[in-house]
Amino acid sequence: MVLTRATLNVVDGHNAGFTAEIQTRDVSSSGVCFLLREELHVGQLCRVSIPGHKPHTCEVIRSRQLSSGKYEMAVEFRD
Repeated sequence: MVLTRATLNVVDGHNAGFTAEIQTRDVSSSGVCFLLREELHVGQLCRVSIPGHKPHTCEVIRSRQLSSGKYEMAVEFRD
């Protein structure tokens, strides 16, 4: 799957409780990559819900700021 809408819910750490609609850049059997205006930290837990699929608990494994000011995030499924 590539370029699909999803919902992100931050579970712990700073921004806990934050919810955002995201546009995925890449989805695999092990995780998701997407852009976000808010920074999340490696190790933070979140929940990603992709329409038509069960929600996944995820851990942030990459967070890097882009020149646009957004953050490229990669999360790995933990369930």
